[in-house]
Amino acid sequence: MAFPAQALILLVTLATLGCGEDFSVPDADCTPLYAPTWSNVHTETLAKSCAVSGGCHSAPGALGLVLSNPTQAHAALLETLVSPGFPKNSELMYRLSPEAGLDQMPPGKILQASERCAISLWIRQGANP
Repeated sequence: MAFPAQALILLVTLATLGCGEDFSVPDADCTPLYAPTWSNVHTETLAKSCAVSGGCHSAPGALGLVLSNPTQAHAALLETLVSPGFPKNSELMYRLSPEAGLDQMPPGKILQASERCAISLWIRQGANP
């Protein structure tokens, strides 16, 4: 059985995270910046911070992950970066954490705790579209 390349990258990344890497994930009782829905996560954070403002994940300069289109973004995140129901097992939460260092997204900017809370709650609730 062959694994898609993205799935293999995710497995290697998660294995690396399990080797002593610890990062903070907002508690389930945190106060979100906005209602934790996919529409809000995409519109209020991903489109503004990752796809439009930074341009790193817009269609022309996607760096392997297009976040400008909500449907494509959701599918891509679930394929490689989000473990529905488990924010602590989600690469996305690691990348958004202050502990990510050079892997931090967006580069050079730490999202507000309330913004990370909304994303964590969305994942915790099943990361539904």
